[in-house]
Amino acid sequence: MKKIIFFLFGPISALAAGDDCKIQGSRPELVTKIAGSPSYFAKIGPEGKYMYFIQNGRNIIMDLKDPATRLIVPGPYDPVPAPPTGPDMQSAHVTVPDGGMKFFNTKEVFATIKPGETIAPVILPKFTDLENNHSYQSVGVLKDKETENPTYRVLSGSLNIVDYDTKTTPWKKLNSRNRICGGAEGRFQLPMLSKDGREISVYDTQEGVTKIMAVNDNGTCKEKLNLGFATGKSEFNYQGNQITFHVDSTNEGLGKQFRSMPAGMTKNVFTLDLVRDGDKLKPGALRRLTNNTENGTGSYYPSYTLDGRVAYIHAQRNTRDNTVAYSFQVINPENSRSSTALLMEGDDVDCTKVRAATFALGSLFVEVCKGLRADLERLGGTEAALTALSLDPAACKRMVNQYWERNAANVKQDAKILRTKRVTASHMGAVTKEAVAAACPGAQVGGTASVYTSPDAAVPMEMNRSPKQLFETYCRSCHIGGQAKKYDWDNLSGDDLNRMLIAIQDGSMPKDGLENRVQVMRPMVLELESRIQTLEDAKKRGTN
Repeated sequence: MKKIIFFLFGPISALAAGDDCKIQGSRPELVTKIAGSPSYFAKIGPEGKYMYFIQNGRNIIMDLKDPATRLIVPGPYDPVPAPPTGPDMQSAHVTVPDGGMKFFNTKEVFATIKPGETIAPVILPKFTDLENNHSYQSVGVLKDKETENPTYRVLSGSLNIVDYDTKTTPWKKLNSRNRICGGAEGRFQLPMLSKDGREISVYDTQEGVTKIMAVNDNGTCKEKLNLGFATGKSEFNYQGNQITFHVDSTNEGLGKQFRSMPAGMTKNVFTLDLVRDGDKLKPGALRRLTNNTENGTGSYYPSYTLDGRVAYIHAQRNTRDNTVAYSFQVINPENSRSSTALLMEGDDVDCTKVRAATFALGSLFVEVCKGLRADLERLGGTEAALTALSLDPAACKRMVNQYWERNAANVKQDAKILRTKRVTASHMGAVTKEAVAAACPGAQVGGTASVYTSPDAAVPMEMNRSPKQLFETYCRSCHIGGQAKKYDWDNLSGDDLNRMLIAIQDGSMPKDGLENRVQVMRPMVLELESRIQTLEDAKKRGTN
C-alpha cells in the first residue's frame, strides 16, 4: 500500500473556550521576550545559543538566555550563519550582504561580545564578493564539511548561486549561476538552500504550492517533492531529513506569503519529515508545532539548531488594545504529536477508512463548534480536517462520543468533502464513530518554558542616513505578485520615483519593525520629491 502525506491548510480561526472545542496549547521550551519588533528575517545559530535577526534596519545577534547581550554587525539585512564545519562542528562564518556578499569570521565576531551590553564592533570581513550584490541568502556546504576550509554554496536573490572554495587566499569562486532553474525567478519565490547545497525549497507562484527541487551544478533543477500547499519559506534541517515552515491563514482562506502579522490572520509552524529512497524524496510525518487560533497572533520564520530544535518569531496580539508583543521561541518537534496528518493514498479498504475518517472529524468539528465562532462556517473539507488536528485530544474524543450520532448524516453528505475528490460518497457512508475517534490527535508533551526578557529598549535605528542608504535598506527589492523588481538608485524612472514616494507616504513601505518611520524616511522622501520635480521641470522645458 502506497503512503503519502495529504494535507491542505486553511483558516486556523480563533475558537472560543469550550470543553468540547478546546485547542491544546503550544509547548515551547524557551521563550525570549524582546522589545520592539523583528523584521523580515530571523535565524537561530546552529549552536542554539544566539538568534540572528533584523530590527530597525540593523543586523543583530542576540544571546537568547541573556538578551541584554547583543552584537550589531555590519549591513542592514540578512545576517546568516554558515552551517557548522570542521572537527568541532562550529559555524565558521557569518554572511552579510553589504556592498557585496561578505563573510565574517565567526570567532572574530564573538570575540567582541560583552555580556550584558549592546555593542557595534568594527570587524573586517574574511572575504567579500563584490559581484554578488544579492540579499536573502542561504548557505550550504558542498564538500569538505569535516575540515576548516569547506566549499560553500550560497543561494541569494532570485535564484542565483555561487560556490566558494575557502582553501585559497583570497577565496576562489568555482561556480556562478544566475537565475537557476531555467530562469524561473518570477515563478519560484522564497528560495531556501539545503545545508548540503544540493536542494532548494521554493514557492511555485503558478501552482500555488511549495516544492523541493534538486539543483545541479549547471544550474538546472528537477522537482523532487510537491508539498501540495503553500507555505512561507521552508528551511532544511542539518541532517537533510526534515523541513520546517510556517503557514499563513486568514478568515477567507490561505493568506499571502509575503505578509507580516496583520489582525485578520494567524500563522503556525510545522515540520515535515523527508523520507529518502535513493534519489527519490517522499513526505513523512507532518507535525504542527504551534496552535495559534486568535486572529492577529502567529508564529513564523522557523529555523533549526544543529540538534533539531526549531526556533521562530512569535507575535502575540493583545485584543484589548490591539498591540503586539514579540518573542523568540524554541521548541522540540519530537514533543509535538498532535498534528501528524498521515493519510494513505490508494483504494484499498484501510486507506479509504483513514481518509474518510479524517475528513469526517473536520466536518464534525465545524458542525459542533461553529456556534462558538462564526467564521468556522467558512471551513470545509481539508481545511476543516487540518484545523481539527489542533484539538485537545480528550476534548476531541469527547466531541466525537457526544455529537457523532446527531451529526453523522450531515457529515457523511458534506459536499465540501466530496469536492476534494479524495473520497467518494460510498467512502463517507461507511465511516464509523470508532474510526472518527481514532482520527483524533495525540497529546503534545513538554514542560514549562524558560522565559527571558530583553532590555526595555529595542536596538535603535541609525538616524540621519542618506537617501541612498535608506533606499538600499528598504526599497532596493520589491516583491509584487510573485515578481521581484530590482531598482537602481542612480537610474530610477519617473514611475519608479512616484511608486516609491506613494508607498512611503501611504505607510505601505517600509513594512514591519521600523520605529519612527516618518522621521527615518524623511531624507529619502525629500530626495524623491526633488527628483520628481526635476523631471517635471525638464518635461515642461521640452514642450516649450
